[in-house]
Amino acid sequence: MDDASGALRPVPEDVSPFAILGLAPSMEVDAKDLGKRLRAITRRVHPDFYATAGQDERALAERNNAALNEAYATIADPARRADHLVRSLGGPTEKDLGDMPQAFLMEVMEWNAVLEEAAPGSPALA
Repeated sequence: MDDASGALRPVPEDVSPFAILGLAPSMEVDAKDLGKRLRAITRRVHPDFYATAGQDERALAERNNAALNEAYATIADPARRADHLVRSLGGPTEKDLGDMPQAFLMEVMEWNAVLEEAAPGSPALA
């Protein structure tokens, strides 16, 4: 986003949203701290602060601001945050799970129905 001198630099495409906001990857996120981090970084990279800069620098500020907003949206939303963390650990995405074979999904639904109807300790649970 920007370096110690305040100069803008491109955000690598593979950078984690947690890294963009200076956080360690975790499901536990302090919403107040997340908002403070967003505002602090926005003050340094928002395109409005580069209105008089050259076209390339303005475009870079717009891309960086978009990356910042996307990172914030990912971390602020618990489902998106979980999906990102699972993917970063090599697990399937939510879309991958939705692409399961129809027969398997029907079998899981049948298991759920049996579990809902079975009394604790019944042979059906065995």
